[in-house]
Amino acid sequence: MIQGRGIAGGKFLTYLTIAISAAAALQYFVLHWTLIFDPMPLAMREAAPIVIGEAYAGQLKGGDVFPYSEEHYPQSTSVYGPVYTMLTGTLQAFLDSNPYTIHRVSVAFAIVISALICGGLVWRRANFHSGFLAAVWFYLLHVASMTVTAGPSAHAVLFYVIGMAAILYFGPSRWGLLISIGAGFLGLLTKPYVSLLIPGVLIYVYLFHSPRRALITAGITAV
Repeated sequence: MIQGRGIAGGKFLTYLTIAISAAAALQYFVLHWTLIFDPMPLAMREAAPIVIGEAYAGQLKGGDVFPYSEEHYPQSTSVYGPVYTMLTGTLQAFLDSNPYTIHRVSVAFAIVISALICGGLVWRRANFHSGFLAAVWFYLLHVASMTVTAGPSAHAVLFYVIGMAAILYFGPSRWGLLISIGAGFLGLLTKPYVSLLIPGVLIYVYLFHSPRRALITAGITAV
């Protein structure tokens, strides 16, 4: 009898947590939607990626694909890698919309995809309720911390999440390592700290799977 009440109480708390999380997610989604379409900068740092994106959009229209040609140094350069600039600059070149909105929509997609991947991983290893909560709270954390503003942070997180998810889903297989290392390199060209994914994955494979495969992969990656 007591055990039955404990199970019922646990289910009640689970559904209550899901309901509260869903309500919070709806509230934050409305806030996120409002911020995306705000025509003004939300922070001082938002101006830099907009200017850099406009410079790259101009380069694209002139037939120069790789960012940061000499004529744009140093005013329109970034301390980060070129991936974010090439993505958002391309969107700015071909979409007739407020550049702040273009950047924030790109950031929103990165946040949502990362949340879905995290939720899917947790669902696969635990249950649907846990996966749902993982996805929701990942999204809430990034909206609350103002990662929604224009900038490469959300895209860097996306590459990090993809790399971790690949090695957890595929294991130390050829595809798992290829996707993880590839995501690490793209992350390095977005924000440098994401490159820590590569040694992290190699250490994980070395300790828990195959030292030989980890060392071979490390050698190929170094080359």
